[in-house]
Amino acid sequence: MTIRSFCLSLQMLSCYAVLSTSASFGQFGHGGGVAEPTKPNATAPRVHSFPLATENEARIERVLDAPANVELTDDVELEKVLRELEKQFDIDIWLDKQAISDGGHDIDQKITLAVKRISLRSCLKLILEPLGLTTVIEDDVLKITTKAALANHITTRIYPIADLCATKDDATELLQTLECGLGKPENGEPKYHLVISARLKSLTVRESYLVHQQVQALLNSLRDLRITGPIPHEDEDPFAPVNDGLKPIPLESPAPANEAPTPGSGRLTPIPRNPHKSKI
Repeated sequence: MTIRSFCLSLQMLSCYAVLSTSASFGQFGHGGGVAEPTKPNATAPRVHSFPLATENEARIERVLDAPANVELTDDVELEKVLRELEKQFDIDIWLDKQAISDGGHDIDQKITLAVKRISLRSCLKLILEPLGLTTVIEDDVLKITTKAALANHITTRIYPIADLCATKDDATELLQTLECGLGKPENGEPKYHLVISARLKSLTVRESYLVHQQVQALLNSLRDLRITGPIPHEDEDPFAPVNDGLKPIPLESPAPANEAPTPGSGRLTPIPRNPHKSKI
């Protein structure tokens, strides 16, 4: 590569960086662009569930963590806002109008919102929650639908838990932890449909999308806890030495009063205080 072509490449990269960071939100945004998606700051590796997401679904998941600046000073219709977000972040957003209509939700309600440097996921949550709506990544698109529709949409997913479950006792404790974290089922069922296989090191869940989200969050939190370690009690000194239960080995083991130490017994013979006064 010549010096001229190298300089031209640098200029092209600089122009691309300027264009990508100076994109405005059209008539909805002022003075804020959309940055590239950032990698999640996770302390533990995230293990995906099976079946795996498609390439488009995995990309949408990453884009939802991208920062966004949105300023809706005028009342704007929901569908118009979604179409603008769709163009800005280059993802497909599908509005489930049938489920929204059946649920009695009003999608013609005007939206007013002004936020800066928050994730697209949080931005959508602020827009949709007041309307009783939520999101789901499915069929290669980001669906906007109702929570009731997701609660009735049951799927089966398998989660690898080899790092959390080594024995049958671990499997029992993990199942109890998940049931405690999930609380009581909202669909009237006596319990959740969770099955842990200690032999296969897997967790099988047949529940709604909302429950799957909770299960994934709980597993990630447990993995974080394995790395950071248990939180010390408020009355406990976190810098105190750890008592591992081992007894210290004595330096000398005195013999009984009427018994002289024998060679090789492991007992140490006391040294006279002043060896110079001892007789030769």
